[in-house]
Amino acid sequence: IMLSKIFGIGVVAFFINKSVNVGEEQFSFFVNFTKNIVVSIEIKGISKMIYIDYVISHDCNIPDHAQETWSEYIRANMISDDQSRDLSQDHWDNHYQVNLLSNDLGQEGFEVRSAGPDEEYQTSDDVTNKKYCY
Repeated sequence: IMLSKIFGIGVVAFFINKSVNVGEEQFSFFVNFTKNIVVSIEIKGISKMIYIDYVISHDCNIPDHAQETWSEYIRANMISDDQSRDLSQDHWDNHYQVNLLSNDLGQEGFEVRSAGPDEEYQTSDDVTNKKYCY
């Protein structure tokens, strides 16, 4: 329901842009803002799925998969009404990354990362969600 509302906002913005002639930069900002919201929701879902499957079910034994293997995992386990979209990719068509983490307290965990609007990983516009085991 939330995604359909956000999509609806995007459609309205598209038609407003066409009829009012909003500048391309403002329109691009709004589109990326909307994509950021959707990607943030998806990343939280992916993080929850990994947390349940590996942290809770396997006592925090998170595999150090190659990104391609994580993409296959996401495709196989994410549920969507839109079967035409590759769910292992964000809305800028870049694969979600899953990276293992450890912090100064010795906690193990993971993060799910989208490259964001600039389509480059490890920059300030990345969308991330981090989870730790304990």
